Amino acid sequence: MSTQNEYENLYVLNPIIEFRDVEYRIPTISSMHPILSAVSLKIHPGETIALLGRSGSGKTTLLKLINGLRQSSSGVVAVEGRAVSEWNPILLRRRIGYVIQEIGLFPHLSVLEYVC
Repeated sequence: MSTQNEYENLYVLNPIIEFRDVEYRIPTISSMHPILSAVSLKIHPGETIALLGRSGSGKTTLLKLINGLRQSSSGVVAVEGRAVSEWNPILLRRRIGYVIQEIGLFPHLSVLEYVC
């Protein structure tokens, strides 16, 4: 029988989302332009993260890689220990939720008010 401590340790050891040396490139007229390069990141259950950066820095691209709307040029994006490419896209997207800070359905609400 496992203890609460053993259960918590599993979550510490096993990230819910992981980027392993991920690159994402887009074609230009003369070459492949890197949008993301050598991204490695682990997000564990219960963690809250914020992606900050200038317009065009790759924040939305990271989110699209997680939910399978984009495929990495190299490296691995994994959700619950499985590469995103191995998931049924519909099942994967049903397991993911995130909040973007843009005017949406209720422009008078803050991100905090959307979540709560």
